Amino acid sequence: MNPAENQAFRPLSGLEASTLHGAPLLDCIEASRLRLHAACDPASVADDLLREVARVVEARRASLMLINPLTGRMRIVAAVGLPREMVGHDLVPATRRISDWVLRERRAVVVHGKVSDQRFDGSARDDPVESALSVPLVSARGGIGVLNLSRIRPATAFTPDDLAAVEAIAPPMTSLLEEVQEVEAARAGWRGRAASRGERRADTPGGDTRRYRVAMAHVESWRVGGDEVERVAHRDGGLTLMAMDVLGCSGAALAAGALVRGLFLAHARYNRSPAEIARLINEALAQHPAEHVQAYLWLAHLSADGLLVSCNAGYPAPLGLPGDGVEGTMLLVGGPTVGAQHDARYGEERLRMLPGDAVLVTSDGLLGACNAAGHAFGRARAHDSAREMRNHSLEHVAHALCEEAASHAGRIVPIDDMLVLLVRFTRED
Repeated sequence: MNPAENQAFRPLSGLEASTLHGAPLLDCIEASRLRLHAACDPASVADDLLREVARVVEARRASLMLINPLTGRMRIVAAVGLPREMVGHDLVPATRRISDWVLRERRAVVVHGKVSDQRFDGSARDDPVESALSVPLVSARGGIGVLNLSRIRPATAFTPDDLAAVEAIAPPMTSLLEEVQEVEAARAGWRGRAASRGERRADTPGGDTRRYRVAMAHVESWRVGGDEVERVAHRDGGLTLMAMDVLGCSGAALAAGALVRGLFLAHARYNRSPAEIARLINEALAQHPAEHVQAYLWLAHLSADGLLVSCNAGYPAPLGLPGDGVEGTMLLVGGPTVGAQHDARYGEERLRMLPGDAVLVTSDGLLGACNAAGHAFGRARAHDSAREMRNHSLEHVAHALCEEAASHAGRIVPIDDMLVLLVRFTRED
């Protein structure tokens, strides 16, 4: 954008600047949005937008940080007055970094001179910043990033009017940056899941049998080829289940996921054992070594009389949950991730279930959901919560665990799919 072609972008100062920041910046955001769709170049859009914002508010140093949807960490996507090598890399978690605090608390901060606030890390001794302003970028899905602006000595300090003006343009700026992320997602082959990301989905109809109750909660991330569940109910009241997580987030991962689901449905209908199904799926994936596609699977057959036969091929170990609340059994036996070894062998283990007993399946996205300090939600917490809620409905437990993990992470859209599957033996005819 050429400032000479749009006089609205001339430098402002004094009272004029404090009262009119909003108008030129709103024009800047709209122009950037049009350029995004015309050029389909998210990186340059973010960079140009930040430079215009910094120029209008007379900031000689600025950075635009967005959460990397694949890692959950903030990364600098555009910078002014900072080394170029800082752009494009995730930042290590730091609870006392001002930007992390602003994002976590959803509150703007203005600092004049050296940072001495006990909430934050202090400034370097030779830092020339006269005044700094950090504003959270928050959408309906939660915080997506932070806008940082700094004035370098000699300069006037940011005023409350400056802060109000920047906060006023934060919502449309956030909306534009979400579109930037959408374009990045589409370029990486993620569009197949973008429309439903962050949506909590209940179990689909037809999951129950005469002997088993089934419930599932699924909070989708930006990834494609994420965690999925398939099941086949048998006429005798038994059930064959598969929990799946395909590695990668590409078109090849989507194709592999469809292949794995199709193979499972075909073999499960013939009452093949979990280990045999794992072997056959592994052989099918191994026929396409150039794709390097692998999948974590948990396969199980639950008979009409409560016998569970389990084969774990790299999926987070499910937990048997006795109805009386005592410590359960983790289902570990199986083999390697399918697609990893051409001649892999798979084993099985058996668990006798009594009426009221259940099996809890949790994805690595739920167990590994980290908060701002980098602490994972964890297997122990998930299992303890499930045991405490054992007298509730399966639907309540599944959704409550997802909500608890999302609250722990402080994110509406998770970094990786969060999935909870629960199966309870009832012996009801």
